[in-house]
Amino acid sequence: MKTKALSDATSATIVFITVLTITSEISPAFKTFLAGIVGHHWTAKSLASIIFFILSYLVLAKLVKTEMKSRDVYFTVGTTVVCSIIIFLFFLMRA
Repeated sequence: MKTKALSDATSATIVFITVLTITSEISPAFKTFLAGIVGHHWTAKSLASIIFFILSYLVLAKLVKTEMKSRDVYFTVGTTVVCSIIIFLFFLMRA
Protein backbone atom coordinates (compact mmCIF):
# COMPACT_ATOMS: atom_id res chain seq x y z
CA MET A 1 0.00 0.00 0.00
CA LYS A 2 1.38 3.39 -0.96
CA THR A 3 1.05 5.67 2.05
CA LYS A 4 1.81 8.89 0.15
CA ALA A 5 -1.05 8.14 -2.25
CA LEU A 6 -3.31 7.40 0.74
CA SER A 7 -2.39 10.70 2.35
CA ASP A 8 -2.99 12.66 -0.85
CA ALA A 9 -6.26 10.84 -1.55
CA THR A 10 -7.41 11.60 1.99
CA SER A 11 -6.67 15.31 1.58
CA ALA A 12 -8.43 15.41 -1.79
CA THR A 13 -11.45 13.62 -0.35
CA ILE A 14 -11.69 16.08 2.53
CA VAL A 15 -11.80 18.96 0.04
CA PHE A 16 -14.34 17.01 -2.06
CA ILE A 17 -16.61 16.54 0.98
CA THR A 18 -16.32 20.23 1.85
CA VAL A 19 -17.31 21.24 -1.68
CA LEU A 20 -20.21 18.75 -1.73
CA THR A 21 -21.47 19.95 1.64
CA ILE A 22 -21.44 23.65 0.76
CA THR A 23 -22.83 23.06 -2.73
CA SER A 24 -25.71 20.98 -1.39
CA GLU A 25 -26.57 23.73 1.10
CA ILE A 26 -26.42 26.51 -1.51
CA SER A 27 -28.32 24.60 -4.18
CA PRO A 28 -31.60 22.96 -3.14
CA ALA A 29 -31.74 21.28 -6.56
CA PHE A 30 -28.35 19.63 -5.96
CA LYS A 31 -29.42 18.51 -2.48
CA THR A 32 -32.60 17.02 -3.97
CA PHE A 33 -30.52 15.31 -6.66
CA LEU A 34 -28.28 13.76 -3.99
CA ALA A 35 -31.29 12.65 -1.96
CA GLY A 36 -32.83 11.10 -5.06
CA ILE A 37 -29.84 8.83 -5.57
CA VAL A 38 -30.14 6.79 -2.37
CA GLY A 39 -32.88 8.42 -0.30
CA HIS A 40 -30.93 10.97 1.75
CA HIS A 41 -28.32 13.56 0.78
CA TRP A 42 -25.99 12.54 3.62
CA THR A 43 -25.93 8.96 2.38
CA ALA A 44 -25.28 10.08 -1.20
CA LYS A 45 -22.40 12.31 -0.04
CA SER A 46 -20.95 9.40 1.91
CA LEU A 47 -21.11 7.06 -1.06
CA ALA A 48 -19.69 9.72 -3.38
CA SER A 49 -16.85 10.31 -0.93
CA ILE A 50 -16.00 6.62 -0.69
CA ILE A 51 -15.99 6.28 -4.47
CA PHE A 52 -13.93 9.48 -4.84
CA PHE A 53 -11.41 8.27 -2.26
CA ILE A 54 -10.97 4.86 -3.89
CA LEU A 55 -10.59 6.34 -7.38
CA SER A 56 -8.21 9.04 -6.11
CA TYR A 57 -6.07 6.46 -4.38
CA LEU A 58 -5.94 4.19 -7.41
CA VAL A 59 -4.91 7.06 -9.69
CA LEU A 60 -2.41 8.52 -7.23
CA ALA A 61 -0.90 5.11 -6.48
CA LYS A 62 0.06 4.94 -10.16
CA LEU A 63 1.30 8.55 -10.37
CA VAL A 64 2.97 9.23 -7.02
CA LYS A 65 6.39 7.63 -6.76
CA THR A 66 7.66 9.24 -3.56
CA GLU A 67 7.26 7.89 -0.05
CA MET A 68 5.20 9.65 2.58
CA LYS A 69 7.01 12.12 4.80
CA SER A 70 5.90 13.81 8.00
CA ARG A 71 4.96 16.94 6.05
CA ASP A 72 2.33 14.86 4.21
CA VAL A 73 0.70 14.04 7.53
CA TYR A 74 0.81 17.73 8.48
CA PHE A 75 -0.74 18.61 5.13
CA THR A 76 -3.61 16.15 5.65
CA VAL A 77 -4.20 17.43 9.19
CA GLY A 78 -4.02 21.02 7.93
CA THR A 79 -6.49 20.24 5.16
CA THR A 80 -8.85 18.75 7.72
CA VAL A 81 -8.60 21.78 10.01
CA VAL A 82 -8.99 24.34 7.21
CA CYS A 83 -11.96 22.55 5.63
CA SER A 84 -13.60 22.13 9.06
CA ILE A 85 -13.23 25.87 9.68
CA ILE A 86 -14.65 26.64 6.23
CA ILE A 87 -17.72 24.48 6.89
CA PHE A 88 -18.13 25.92 10.39
CA LEU A 89 -17.92 29.51 9.13
CA PHE A 90 -20.28 28.73 6.25
CA PHE A 91 -22.98 27.45 8.60
CA LEU A 92 -22.28 30.24 11.10
CA MET A 93 -22.88 32.86 8.39
CA ARG A 94 -26.10 31.13 7.31
CA ALA A 95 -27.49 31.03 10.87
